[in-house]
Amino acid sequence: MSNARIAATAGWLTLAAILASEVILPSLLIGSPPTGSMDRVAVEAYYAHESLLPLGLVAIATIIGFVVFATALREVLLALGDRAFWANAGFAFALVAAALLLVRTALQMALVRGLASGSDIMPTFFAWDFTYNTALYAMEASYPVAFAMAMTRVAGAPRWLLALAVTVAVLQLVNMTSLVVGLPMAATLPGTLSFVAWFAATAWLVGRIEPMVATSPSAATA
Repeated sequence: MSNARIAATAGWLTLAAILASEVILPSLLIGSPPTGSMDRVAVEAYYAHESLLPLGLVAIATIIGFVVFATALREVLLALGDRAFWANAGFAFALVAAALLLVRTALQMALVRGLASGSDIMPTFFAWDFTYNTALYAMEASYPVAFAMAMTRVAGAPRWLLALAVTVAVLQLVNMTSLVVGLPMAATLPGTLSFVAWFAATAWLVGRIEPMVATSPSAATA
């Protein structure tokens, strides 16, 4: 299987798994997380749900798929010759995002177990909140732009991809401030939707540039 096909497949599977494990199933089984809350009762009510533990395992498996996607996408872009800086920058930001997601997921699972053992979970909850809803947003503002900068230098690649990535970056940087300035969580929805749109567009487009990879001078030399 070519790197482009691996990237496209991993991208679609990762996006589907993210939507299932982070949005659809939690909403159906538990409800919305108490992001930005200092209400101990609301936080403890949310993390009393043991179903967060198997959902955490799914989330960790999803991160594996995300790293495969980012790695294969980087390899595709490097094969096109003159896109090394932006491809490597996107890959670096994506790896940091993956690490933050692992920490966030481990903290979420620890919150469930900590509450069950009778521990005070509020300090851990604040660490979870700022990891997921501040630090991660900064990375999700960065790697879409870097990868889009590399992809839009490919002949025939749509210029709207970079515009979409810049929109994602602006909205995610706004989202990054939500806990500090007290934005309502509904205000973060446009950034989330634009990020999903970028992810889907990138997974779709990377498969379309496969013929260019196969005929590029660097690929021919290799």
